[in-house]
Amino acid sequence: MANKAPKILYVNNYPTHHMLSLAESLYKICGNNFRTVILYPQESDREGMEWKDKWTDAPWLIRVWESLENAELFEKWLEESDVTIFLSYYAFGNLPRVKKRLANNKLCLSFGERRWKPSHPFFELKKISGFPTQIIRAARILKHAWPLNRKQHHLLAIGIYAAWDEQQIGMFKNRMWTWAYFVSNSRLECSRKNPGTARILWAGRMLHWKKVDTLIMAIKILTEKSIVDFKVDLIGDGPEKQKLNNLVESLNLGAFIKLHPFMQPEEIRREMSQSDIFVWPSNSEEGWGVVINEAMAEGCAVVACCEAGAAPILIEDGKTGFLFPQNDSHKLAEILEKLIPNADYRDSIGKAAKEHIELHWSPDVAAERIIDFSIALLEGKQLPKYTSGPLSPAIIKRPNRNF
Repeated sequence: MANKAPKILYVNNYPTHHMLSLAESLYKICGNNFRTVILYPQESDREGMEWKDKWTDAPWLIRVWESLENAELFEKWLEESDVTIFLSYYAFGNLPRVKKRLANNKLCLSFGERRWKPSHPFFELKKISGFPTQIIRAARILKHAWPLNRKQHHLLAIGIYAAWDEQQIGMFKNRMWTWAYFVSNSRLECSRKNPGTARILWAGRMLHWKKVDTLIMAIKILTEKSIVDFKVDLIGDGPEKQKLNNLVESLNLGAFIKLHPFMQPEEIRREMSQSDIFVWPSNSEEGWGVVINEAMAEGCAVVACCEAGAAPILIEDGKTGFLFPQNDSHKLAEILEKLIPNADYRDSIGKAAKEHIELHWSPDVAAERIIDFSIALLEGKQLPKYTSGPLSPAIIKRPNRNF
């Protein structure tokens, strides 16, 4: 096995660009020893976000819903693969198959974000037959989880809190590893060259826990200090959009902040390549936040909330980006105040960010590591020791739930 890539099956629920870039890298190495399975067509809300399914002709892709032949091929690969990498065991709708693999001592690697989000139904206080729903839900999850808690089942933890959440129910002792969503390296000419007016960007779904209002309030602080050599673009849609638009108008910030509809992922990357600063103020409900990877890959100086899942993993504060406390518009404004007038400074941070993503967090790096990691497990050898990046030991950190 040491001289040959193992047979790997990578299972996703839906076709998403930030998951399939890893699939492309795995296929480059494994060739016909690799397949990706997509269980369902693209979600309608993701289609509304301009997430298009563009992988219809990929030779490594099995689209299960399209035919009985594809469904049977999935079953065959699931049974015969040396390694199956799949979306979190509690979200993956094929638990009996996972149990069968584990019963046959087959290697399973499940990847996923945090489990116990405050907005999750687990935290609701409604009662079902006299019992709080969180107790009902916990019992259901534990019923599914504990039978899968075996030595040949490892967690690829996405975000700073995923491992902590699993630890709370006694899962994956000493078998939790840092993982991510991986994005392709930039293929664009970096056309950021705004030596006068700095361009600040945010892009995503406008949800309450994305905390876009924190950025808007920081902009208000800057304008009150007569710092005005910037413009802000907010790209996206969602239930908070009208509220955010109203906030911009009430604070008389229309000359500085513009709201735009969703764009396709390729267009977002282009906007990043033309921006100086990317701000991500999401709180600890943000399991990851793949736009952080993308903005860093495009050479933006990223300023992110330290509670957002990806931020403390990808960003070394002051070197490859900046971190600020949750909901702290004043600290965010303070960081922006240093970046806005100093094009050379923000460019140096952006270059360091781009290099960091390419060297440590690219799909090619992740693919090489997971193959070496899998071979070591399959052959009973010592695991590779990574001190940072993909497959380094997962950080176990309790989330901040003070919103």
